[in-house]
Amino acid sequence: MIQIAFKIIKIYVVLAGIIIAKSIAPEELGYNEILNIYNKDRDYYRLVDNQLTYFVEGPKILNIYSRLAFPKMSKKINPYEFMIFVDNVDSFKVSHRYRMDSNVTNDMHPGHAYTVSGKDVINIPKGRHRIMLAPLNKSNILIRLTTQLFKKNKGLLYDVEPINNEYIDSKILQTKDSNFKYYSLSNKKNSKVSFDVQGPSVIKVFSRIIFSNKESSGYYHFKVRENNSLLSNQHVITSVSNGSKVLNDQVVKPSKYRTMHILVPEGKNRYELELVSSENKEVLIRIVKEK
Repeated sequence: MIQIAFKIIKIYVVLAGIIIAKSIAPEELGYNEILNIYNKDRDYYRLVDNQLTYFVEGPKILNIYSRLAFPKMSKKINPYEFMIFVDNVDSFKVSHRYRMDSNVTNDMHPGHAYTVSGKDVINIPKGRHRIMLAPLNKSNILIRLTTQLFKKNKGLLYDVEPINNEYIDSKILQTKDSNFKYYSLSNKKNSKVSFDVQGPSVIKVFSRIIFSNKESSGYYHFKVRENNSLLSNQHVITSVSNGSKVLNDQVVKPSKYRTMHILVPEGKNRYELELVSSENKEVLIRIVKEK
C-alpha cells in the first residue's frame, strides 16, 4: 500500500505544474456557443463571417482549439483553415482536416456534428499582445482559447537522444560558456525526429531556426505526435539571438530559443516531431527530460 500511495503522489507532483489552463474570451460579444464535450460544457466562439480578437498578457502559452461544425447527415467532412495575426506584424495560416467526434453535442444546434479538436500553440512573449483570428472561407469554425504559464524547471535536465540519431545531422551551439548539441531538421532533407520516453515525466523541447547574416526574424511550424496520435501544432515566431552562435560556422546565426513542454503519461511512449514549414530554413531541436 505504501508503494502504491507513493506512486500516485509522484505522478501528481510531476503533472500538476503544467496542466492548469485558463480559458479567455474574445473582445467581440455574442458569438459564443456551448458545446457539451464528454459531458462537460465548454464555451466556443464562432469564426464564420467575423473575426475574433483577443488580448494576452505574456509570457504565456496560448492554446488555440478549433472544431468544424457540419450537418450530421453529411457524407464528407471538408478541411478548414483560418489566419492568425499577432500584433498586426506576424501572421500565418492554420489548415486542418479531422474526423467526426461523436462525444460532442450542441443543444443550440442539435442537427450539427463536430470534428475532433485541432490544437495550435503559440508562445506569447512578455507584454500585452493582440491576437486576431480571421476566417478564410465560409466554413463553420468554432474556436476556444486557453492560456498557461510556462513551467519552471524543478530538477536537473538531461538530454534525450533521438532514435537513429547517428543518421541525423547535428550542430553545436555556444551560449555564454556552455555548449549544447542540437539536431537538425529541414524540409529539404530530414524533416522528422522520433524519441522514446518513460513516463510519468516532463519533456522540454528547445527549438531554434537558422538565419543567414542578413535575416533577423522568421517563422516555423512543427507537428507533435504521441504514439502516432497528433498532440498539437506548434507555431513559432522568433528573432535572431545575440548571445548564441553555431560553432565552426560564422556564416549563419541561430534564433532565440523557444520551448515546448510535453506531459508524458505513465509507461513507455514514443514521440515524433515533424517540421511542416520553415520557409526553407534549417530548424534545430534539443530534447531534455526532467530527472
